[in-house]
Amino acid sequence: MIANNLYSWEGNPAKEFLRESPAIIWALHPGVAGVNTKEARTFVFSSGPPIRPSLADSLVSAFESNDLRRNLWIKTVTNSSGTWYCAFKYKKTSNTGTSQEYSILFRLAEQYLIRAEAYAHLGNIPGAQDDLNKIRTRAGLPNTTADAQESLLTAIAQERRMELFTEQGHRWFDLKRTGKATEVLSPIKPGWQNTQVLLPLPQTELLLNNNLHPQNPGY
Repeated sequence: MIANNLYSWEGNPAKEFLRESPAIIWALHPGVAGVNTKEARTFVFSSGPPIRPSLADSLVSAFESNDLRRNLWIKTVTNSSGTWYCAFKYKKTSNTGTSQEYSILFRLAEQYLIRAEAYAHLGNIPGAQDDLNKIRTRAGLPNTTADAQESLLTAIAQERRMELFTEQGHRWFDLKRTGKATEVLSPIKPGWQNTQVLLPLPQTELLLNNNLHPQNPGY
């Protein structure tokens, strides 16, 4: 994905989610000409208290100072009742005549973060730093100070959180695959049980196939 000539880096984060972005690897047309993404209609709101999902304060405050993504990809909504934040990666909530935003499934920035993590696990510290800094530079941030495997893996995980929020459930899958789901979620999710990293196997499937037994723990 990174080495071929089909996709190229989009250096302006304000254009990352427009349909003409050269960094889009796979995106879905909204289905009707002029209509834009369901993501925008799901996340964007203009008044509060919002009736749509808002971003957690903990996510918003985790952005580094001067991070362009904080200003361009998050919208702040304030009134006399309080302040809320909505995901603003996709901005078009109405028909624009020609669809301007498609729902992106894969984009080039994610591939750099995947490779950075792979490099870190392989002990290729300069390679991991270079790929991580590709993301940070576009966001207007200085190069990472992480210079060892563990610190780089931590920095990459943090960068994935900042770069990929509200996209395809990346944060959940990252926490699950790295074994950090309970550590991160138990303090903030009431009633969290560590068995919740797995879904229950459907009873109908268990009845049809004995090889699926036993049921996942906790169910």
